[in-house]
Amino acid sequence: MRRRGEIATEFFANRVGLFPSAKATLERLREMKICLALATSSVSASARPFLERTGIRSLFEVVITGDQVERGKPHPDIYLITAEKLQVDIDSCLVIEDALAGIAAAKAANMRVAAIPDTRFVDPREYTNEADYVLRDLSEIPALIRRVGATE
Repeated sequence: MRRRGEIATEFFANRVGLFPSAKATLERLREMKICLALATSSVSASARPFLERTGIRSLFEVVITGDQVERGKPHPDIYLITAEKLQVDIDSCLVIEDALAGIAAAKAANMRVAAIPDTRFVDPREYTNEADYVLRDLSEIPALIRRVGATE
């Protein structure tokens, strides 16, 4: 099991790529003066090298990894800690999630959630039932933020 974990960590850190339009969307959000944070269930040993390798680490003001919280998603801990580190009110947060456990965690933290369904594993209707907004891809995030006033 330990070796499996090492292989998964190495794979994520060194071989996984970004979702389409991820970097451009993050850069656009920074131009909009949005405070960005990453709250990932991945451990630091894989998340931090991934962020550096893909050139997006500098776009996030805060990065919280799964090994920094006692209880992982679907518990709200990672989102509550992230908001605290960002020094923002919970009601001004908009979480972007692709996993149902992450949506449950954000809702448990009383945060708004936009889902980008990973239809490889889950029926997209499940996202509609749980998330406040459902998007097709990351490029829709700036327009959603303008529409719901999350920049205020």
